[in-house]
Amino acid sequence: MKSLGISITRDRLFAVLREQSLVASRPVHACSVACETPFGGAGDFSRLAEEIRTGTNGKPAPPAVLSIPPSWTYVRKVKLPVPDLQRAKKVHLAGLE
Repeated sequence: MKSLGISITRDRLFAVLREQSLVASRPVHACSVACETPFGGAGDFSRLAEEIRTGTNGKPAPPAVLSIPPSWTYVRKVKLPVPDLQRAKKVHLAGLE
C-alpha cells in the first residue's frame, strides 16, 4: 500500500510517497517546490502535483495526508462577499503571523 504525505510551509511545499507493508515501510519518492506566494498558490500546487506524478510514473496518486501550518487552524469570521480578495488574504495572513 502506498501513502502520500504533503506538508505546507511558508516558503515550500513538500511531498513524500511511501510504500508500506505489514512488516516494513520505505520511501519511494520525495520532492519539494518553492512557493511563489506565502504558503503556496495554485501554480505552486500544480508544480508539486507534477513532481508527484513523476514519482508515481504517471499512475494515480494514493490518498494524501496533509500537514498544514498551525496558524491555519485558526479560523476568522469573514463577511462575504469580500470585495478585494487579494488584500483580505494578505491581511488575514499578516494577522496570523
